[in-house]
Amino acid sequence: MSANITFGRYRHQELNGYVVANLNNGVTNAVMVALDPEGRLSAASLSTQGEIDGDDVQWTPLESRACGQWAYSMMTGEHSSALLDMLDVPHVDRPAVADDLFAEAAARAAEFLPGLNKDALAAMAKAPEKRLSTYEFYAADGERGLYRRQAAGAYGVFADLFNANLSTKMAIDRKKPLTEILLPILSEMAERPIGNALLKRFAQAPALPEGMRLGPILVFASHVQPDWFPKSAEEWKSFYHVAYALMEDLQVPPQSLSALLAGSGGKWTELVERAVAKAYVNEGDPALSDPDTYVRIAAFNARDTLESFVDMVVLPLIAHAQEADDVFLNASIRKGAAQWAWDMLFEGRNLPDLLDVSRRFHQERPAMLEMSERYRNAQAKSQIKEGGWPGLTGTVQAPNGLWLVPLCTTEELKQEGQRMHHCVGGYTSQAKACNSHIVSVRTIHADGSSESHSTAEFRGIKQAIPDKLGEVQHQAHYNHTPAAIYRDAMNWYVRQIESGRLKTNWELIRAFLDDKLVVVDQVERLCGYDWRERENLDMAVRPWGAFVTKAYRTKGLDALMDSDQAAAIIEGMTPAFLSAAPTPAP
Repeated sequence: MSANITFGRYRHQELNGYVVANLNNGVTNAVMVALDPEGRLSAASLSTQGEIDGDDVQWTPLESRACGQWAYSMMTGEHSSALLDMLDVPHVDRPAVADDLFAEAAARAAEFLPGLNKDALAAMAKAPEKRLSTYEFYAADGERGLYRRQAAGAYGVFADLFNANLSTKMAIDRKKPLTEILLPILSEMAERPIGNALLKRFAQAPALPEGMRLGPILVFASHVQPDWFPKSAEEWKSFYHVAYALMEDLQVPPQSLSALLAGSGGKWTELVERAVAKAYVNEGDPALSDPDTYVRIAAFNARDTLESFVDMVVLPLIAHAQEADDVFLNASIRKGAAQWAWDMLFEGRNLPDLLDVSRRFHQERPAMLEMSERYRNAQAKSQIKEGGWPGLTGTVQAPNGLWLVPLCTTEELKQEGQRMHHCVGGYTSQAKACNSHIVSVRTIHADGSSESHSTAEFRGIKQAIPDKLGEVQHQAHYNHTPAAIYRDAMNWYVRQIESGRLKTNWELIRAFLDDKLVVVDQVERLCGYDWRERENLDMAVRPWGAFVTKAYRTKGLDALMDSDQAAAIIEGMTPAFLSAAPTPAP
């Protein structure tokens, strides 16, 4: 294990526990768990310059109701990327560090937390979101604790639901039947009736993978044929990943699930392998050896395909069909556009075919966007650089020697996409609207040339020092997972920004987005071309003909704009001038 990771006893007032700390690049990241005399569990974390110095350090408590899988991992020794992230363990060190770290974490729990209730820990072992309050619920004394732990033993994956509110706690303590407690809760979560049969199947379910929530799994499961439920741990694992890929990453309309799963026959591992083989077609591709992970990445890419279709085709098309020159978008319009886009692109396809469509789109994306002359030549009216936009930060070098390079022009994105063989070359509209910030991890040579290793997309920042920099994706060549050394460089970059040690271009971004500098309506910001010109619209829509479903391949622009689907969305569209605040009467 790394010499920089240390374990120590924690004592403060009536709390006793232990601390795991990691000193990396002059910054200590640490976590601790402790018990008070009444057996209540607490946990906290910190990040500080230099080493931990005495009792004056500022710990950030983990709230009782907050999800704390990392604290559970410290106590039980189960592997957890969340704990490694909290400690900022470099990815390059994790294979060598992880086994020893988690084994010692469990051993120290027995040493420094002698009052820990191991039966309570076992009861919450399958809980999707392990919380301190869940442990305390199952650690109760006497018969109450016993009945609660028996309930968790019967339905482990619902262990945190039993502690969700006062009514469920009272129902268990009063020995009410578990079905009477669970069925209304689960039916509300799934937004459809849940019966005893589904409960019995989940009684055999293993714990959810780290980071997954029960809600999407439950919605998915409520639409699966009864005889398609997994029979082994391996099949359950693939079942969970398919459920999350579809409900969380791709956000599939529940009514479309039957078509997506057609022909799978409940063979979840086989479905995942077939789907990933359609998304990653090169022989020997690393994705093929880790299909559960990559089915989710592929689903996320399919979501990007859908959103690109919404921005490049559906919104401009319905904007062109109405009479105003400027369009104000709202959540209802975007929802309607997304539903229609799904119908045109994906409805009726099974999962492997859907991912094949997405893969083909990402291969063709840069060329498709260049079909629009307006899109090629659009330039932001700003003082940043011609055709460009402000980067998230300046270019900066990480401690491991790699450079973090924000990409700020269409040409830079196009070059990055060509180097990396992924779709970032088509992200101009998102980047120019500052809804996305694209950053490349590179080696910069002495002669000024550079080599790209991975590319990250972050959500648009809303303040100078963001509390949480939202990483949307971080991809290496051909949309693969970046090597550890590149993830370490990006993690360092994120931490520097979130701590305020690395300055963002927030003021420049604000100025760039000022309407006086960028004079385009909301739809034009998204699609990148003047949708009012019929020729531009035709050039942007035409390349998608190879990707839409058969029902839409023969439909022309006029037929689409005159359709009932377009009319329903246009009904909710408001001209931009009507959305402005009224001028006060003199």
